[in-house]
Amino acid sequence: MVLAATRKHNASNPEGFAVHVYKIEHINLTCDCHCGMVLAATRKHNASNPEGFAVHVYMGHDLRHDALEGYRRCVMIGESEIAQFEEVGAVTIDTPFSKARLDRVSRVFDRMLPFEGPEDGKPTQYRVGQRYFFEPELLYLIQDPFLEAVAKRTLGADVVHFFNAFIVTSYPQPGATFSFSEHVDVKYSLSDLDATPKQMLCSCLLWLSDVTEKRAPLMYRPGSHRLVAEDVEKHGTYIQNPVPFRELPELPFADPIPLLAKAGQMTVCTTAMVHGASINIDTLPRKVMFIVFKPAGYTIDANMKSIEVREQYYRELRNHLREDRLGILEMS
Repeated sequence: MVLAATRKHNASNPEGFAVHVYKIEHINLTCDCHCGMVLAATRKHNASNPEGFAVHVYMGHDLRHDALEGYRRCVMIGESEIAQFEEVGAVTIDTPFSKARLDRVSRVFDRMLPFEGPEDGKPTQYRVGQRYFFEPELLYLIQDPFLEAVAKRTLGADVVHFFNAFIVTSYPQPGATFSFSEHVDVKYSLSDLDATPKQMLCSCLLWLSDVTEKRAPLMYRPGSHRLVAEDVEKHGTYIQNPVPFRELPELPFADPIPLLAKAGQMTVCTTAMVHGASINIDTLPRKVMFIVFKPAGYTIDANMKSIEVREQYYRELRNHLREDRLGILEMS
């Protein structure tokens, strides 16, 4: 039996929960995607489920999701996609987030990251970003179990912790010629990449708009993170802050290619690969939210110039996440 509790006055239950008991039939309790969810089926007619089962997804706190949502949340990152992440450094997957949800987040971007013209002789900023925020719509995504589950599977970790988040809007730049920068944010050794769990960050890039070849695609060099890791393995050349491409060793890197995606998709990648932002020569802005996780129990020295501000953000974030999701924060 699985119990689902809802807030509702009940004379026999003065604490305010109406408890419903569902009989489990014909399906496994544990989702095979290892996302920490439990599936429950009840004999009940449902138009979206003609076989007669209403499917509920249990994530430790409720059974409020309908059959379709339950199915979509179990569309996880697969073994072939993890292999692509390991070899190439980036893979794009579908997500369970609805268009309505993403539209609300997009409006938050518009409010937080408005386009502003030149001021006091300063050039116009076409790429606008922000870290360290507490807007509910953004925190909803940070603490959503789907992202945590993807990071766990990708890293091969039983537990992952939130590391950082960043939102960016790249506005169209009229008359500009397409160009891009390149750098790496962090370096790992081959031993780090091939460990279990992987001793590295897992960056989840949630796209709020379509990304085309003209609309500021992230440019990256496939497999470059492993070439750099080979050099680190030999020479111990770790870094703690971003390094431009020109300062990297001369290695047989692949040519840079654009990372393309549809709105609502998510790219799972490592910023240890050579990558960089490009100019938006399209007519619409490109919006992306970076949400980064690390394996629990491991120290990842990345972007160390901002570590004090980042740790203060962690402490304040505890007051804004749901109580049942505080586990994604590392205890200090």
